Amino acid sequence: MVDGRTLNVLVHVPPGVTAGSHLPLLIALHGFHGDGPAMERGTGFSALADRAHFVAAYPSAPGGQWAIYAGEPRAESDLDFVRTTIDQLSSSLCIDRRRRFVVGVSNGAGEVARVACLLADRLAGVAPVAGDYRSLPACHPPRPISMLEIHGVKDPVVPFGGRSGDHAGGVPSFVAMWRTLDRCGHAVSRSRSGPHSARLTWRCAGLTQVSQVKLYDAGHVWPGTPPPGRVPGPESAAGVIWRFFSGLRQRGRF
Repeated sequence: MVDGRTLNVLVHVPPGVTAGSHLPLLIALHGFHGDGPAMERGTGFSALADRAHFVAAYPSAPGGQWAIYAGEPRAESDLDFVRTTIDQLSSSLCIDRRRRFVVGVSNGAGEVARVACLLADRLAGVAPVAGDYRSLPACHPPRPISMLEIHGVKDPVVPFGGRSGDHAGGVPSFVAMWRTLDRCGHAVSRSRSGPHSARLTWRCAGLTQVSQVKLYDAGHVWPGTPPPGRVPGPESAAGVIWRFFSGLRQRGRF
């Protein structure tokens, strides 16, 4: 129950969990006109969770859409939905509270950006994919949080460089904002996540990091959707994201 509404979250717990285990939690937010089951099928995170041993959760936004823009009437309620999902699963399952993560695609990635700004005290890292970053609320996270942004350079829906004219919502300005918020150093590490991609990574305050993956031949997609029941490949979005998350741990007291 969130703000008087009954909302649904599909939760996948890997087999073989033993008493006393404390598993990482990954929450995956679907795109426009989607839902939690569609996000599970499209990402392959549940199959990956069985191999890597984490809990995967897939909330379904009311009406299939997250309210991501500042001033939208339902924006605060949707944020409460994500907050409640984090808190209730952390209380009802054996979750490692230092290893909680949120990922999203498209409209869900825009919600991930809001979550990073407003719920950083609950999370070790976030990963928006093909997100729309226009008209976010004022962003003052209570602590640095690791960020991985994945985006197709040829995205026609939310262009990599932002909207024509004012470049609103562009990936370069979004990543630059997080480098400032996380107090990152100037040194950048360059690598490749695949044959048609480039990755930039900055080391930041509190042992966090900001990383950006450019997909040169991709449009508005979740890269690397696996066949049903198959584990996503290492160059898929799910594979790249989990490798990024697996080395993270939130600092501080809980």
